[in-house]
Order: sequence, then structure tokens, then C-alpha cells
Amino acid sequence: MGWSVDILRKNGKGNIQDIKNIINIFMSRGYTNCGAYDNGRYYRLSINKPMFDDDLPYYLQDESDSILANVDLIPSDDWWSNERIKDFPEKFKGYKDYFDFEKISGRSFMLLNFFHEYFKLVPEDVLWNCYSKDKHFYTKADIDRIYSKKEWDPSWIYTDPNEQ
Repeated sequence: MGWSVDILRKNGKGNIQDIKNIINIFMSRGYTNCGAYDNGRYYRLSINKPMFDDDLPYYLQDESDSILANVDLIPSDDWWSNERIKDFPEKFKGYKDYFDFEKISGRSFMLLNFFHEYFKLVPEDVLWNCYSKDKHFYTKADIDRIYSKKEWDPSWIYTDPNEQ
């Protein structure tokens, strides 16, 4: 299960403040190396854990030590983007991809912690697991509910949020 997940925004447009917020969230959670690379139409982010630390905080205990993400500054309006969003549920019509995490396998705890903090800043955005069989959508309320469980399932991101 190594596919990506996307954040959707009503207008699909990101900005430099989004990039700063994303990096600040990871830095506040104990990540020590976050880089942003300007590719013109989008920024590519590289986020890494500390390389050597025997006492990692509990929220850094995922299998992987890094993750890559892309933040679109200009919404894509190509055939593939439009094809992917044409079957959105009615309440998400008008939303577009603007931010995606690549290769999420082994990173479910990292992502749950990140999304919990991210949705405090941008509660109207939506998390979309576009590669799961049923293409699940997670709102801030869904993430808060999953995050607040005493025990959570590491496969939460592959599961319908209404069944959790």
C-alpha cells in the first residue's frame, strides 16, 4: 500500500504560507530536516526525521524516516486532473488537488499526527485517498475522531472514515 494521498481545496490553489505551515507542523512534531524546492508551478517538500536519536518521541515511531510532498501553487487543469475529480461526491464539487504526499506506506501515524495539526489551520480542506478502492474523503471532523481514539488502526487511511 504505497500510494499517495491528496489534500483538496475549494479552489485548488496553494501559496507560500501553506508551505511554511506544513514545514512548521513537521518541525514542531520533531522533524529536523525539511526542505522546499521551487519547481515553478509547484513546491516539492522533503521531510525527514532526526538521523540519530535513541529517544524519539512517540509520534516519530513510524517505519519510515522521511516523506515527500508536493504543493501546487497553480491548480492543474489538465485532462488527468479533471478526470480524477469528475466523480467527486456533490459536497466536494469544485474542490481540486493542491497538495499530495507520496508513498504513504508505513507512515500512517506520521500522517495522522500531521493532518490533525494541519486541519486546525485549514479546516475547510479535505483529505482524499484517491487510490483506495472506494476513494475515501476525510474531513477535519473525521481526522479529529480518528486521532482522539484510545487505540487506532494503522490502516486508518485505507478505511472508510464512516466505519472507524
